[in-house]
Amino acid sequence: MGGYLLKEPRVKGSALIPGYKYILKHYGKKGLDKVTSQMDPKDVKPIQEKLLTSKWYPYRTFIGLMRASDDFFGKGDNSFIIDLGCLCAKEGLSTIYKLFIKLGNPNQTIAKSVQMWHLSFEPGSLEILKNEKGHAVVRLSDWPEPRKEFCMAYVGGIKGALELAGASEVVVKETRCACLGDKYCEWDITWK
Repeated sequence: MGGYLLKEPRVKGSALIPGYKYILKHYGKKGLDKVTSQMDPKDVKPIQEKLLTSKWYPYRTFIGLMRASDDFFGKGDNSFIIDLGCLCAKEGLSTIYKLFIKLGNPNQTIAKSVQMWHLSFEPGSLEILKNEKGHAVVRLSDWPEPRKEFCMAYVGGIKGALELAGASEVVVKETRCACLGDKYCEWDITWK
């Protein structure tokens, strides 16, 4: 086991900001206050400061925002987190990371997902096990703090990225999950 596994996981502002902005835009300051009131105060602090797309933030802040948002605005079943992950991907990949998307080529988006991962999250190793027309399998290993909220945000993120690339009928199924005792998380992805 490498020493990097002891590193506290972090997320880039580009992955955190779209969810924050969505809550603020659709639920206002009162909605954001509801969400942050349920979060650990030390995890709220980065949100209260000016968020920057290029800055790294604690993973706990990302998870807290996702969990509390789903509790308040969703059904508590993680579906809101999937939707928020989808929205975050579409926003980030249509602005700062748009070079990773080639319209009409979802397979290129899958191929670039390893680079996108390292620009947005750390540590962890993302690898592509399969990348065929209309089907891919992606695995995340060495992620030190697996959380279901993160897995669901990733489901939404992949869905959003592929839709942005022109895919339709995107289905992302988590077939293995470190939260459930597997050694890694793995997603089976299909699209048309």
